[in-house]
Amino acid sequence: MPTVFPSSLGGPKVQLELADGTPAVGGRLFFYVAGSVGTKTNTYTDSTGSVANSNPVTLNSLGMPTTEIWMESSVSYKVVYAPPGVDDPPSSPIFAVDNLNGIGDSAAAAFDQWVAGPAPTFISATQFSLVGDQTAEFHVGRRVKTVNTAGTIYSTITVSAFAAVTTITVVNDAGVLDAGLSAVSYGLISAVNTSTPSLLLSGGTLTGALTTTQLSISTAVGKIIPGATSLSLRNNADSADNLLISDAGNVTVRGTLQGPATMFSPITNSLGADVALNNVSNYFDGPSVAQGTAGTWFVSGTVTVFDTVTAGFFAKLWDGTTVIASCGASVTSGSNRASISLSGFITSPAGNLRISVRDFTSVNGTILFNGSTLSKDSTITAIRIA
Repeated sequence: MPTVFPSSLGGPKVQLELADGTPAVGGRLFFYVAGSVGTKTNTYTDSTGSVANSNPVTLNSLGMPTTEIWMESSVSYKVVYAPPGVDDPPSSPIFAVDNLNGIGDSAAAAFDQWVAGPAPTFISATQFSLVGDQTAEFHVGRRVKTVNTAGTIYSTITVSAFAAVTTITVVNDAGVLDAGLSAVSYGLISAVNTSTPSLLLSGGTLTGALTTTQLSISTAVGKIIPGATSLSLRNNADSADNLLISDAGNVTVRGTLQGPATMFSPITNSLGADVALNNVSNYFDGPSVAQGTAGTWFVSGTVTVFDTVTAGFFAKLWDGTTVIASCGASVTSGSNRASISLSGFITSPAGNLRISVRDFTSVNGTILFNGSTLSKDSTITAIRIA
């Protein structure tokens, strides 16, 4: 049986309401693999993880699931909420929230080096296609990971071309892609203008000779010196090694390694005062960061909402134009609060990244800044990754 954690969509017994405040009777919650298009994955009826829920989960007369909803550890979910019906997948969903994990799932909280991409279509042992123009993320030189019938394959992109779809050609480290190709992820680090540091060497063109027993390379300003148990790099003006690599794998550097001026630099901001949600038709801005319009960003944040009556909330993570992620939540009794967490990626944001909230049932709602007395109740963080 899998290890499971409470659902992060309003807890194990979420209650959803219609715009008029009545329970969302017959509403359906679909659970898919994060980032996928229609690939279902199980949730469970209680903390034992022994019995899987139906998928979709249908809401009862209270707008709540009949059973509890528990999420599997290390599994990221996309949750789609749809009105009553028989269409599967739903043709007119009310909202979708991607990349959700169970509450307290520390295994899922780790920052992954892989970013889930769109659903791939198998072409050949070294090719697949993606819907839309994906050449910005899936560019030449970038690393990709695919899930196939035969297992996980790691590859490097050699060709990325868009016509009606984006066609990707790869060189595989080992093995081949197969017709069971079901998911693709790309490496967090871009192959272009990478954020990884590089060693800067100056001098002329390297020349030298390579034999079966030694490597001898020199320039006008430096040389590479082979040894019985090490390899060293030395400037001609120095008597000591600038860089020494031993056969044990140890690396010794004399001086300072130079690299890109910018690395991962998080930008964080928290609300400094409560924000009143006093119009059921409007979204009100919560925490935001001013990150500029260049680059690709990973952004994550949490808002804490409060109402004096039973209320429902919609929240969206966006740049003022493009919605990155969205979610719905509710408080089921007066003088109660709930936390909403959203995260995602965006390239070239049009404006400040922010989380905005709408209380669609009451004019008494509030985005809290200090209900915990720690002044971090509603906080957002953005990290430029490319």
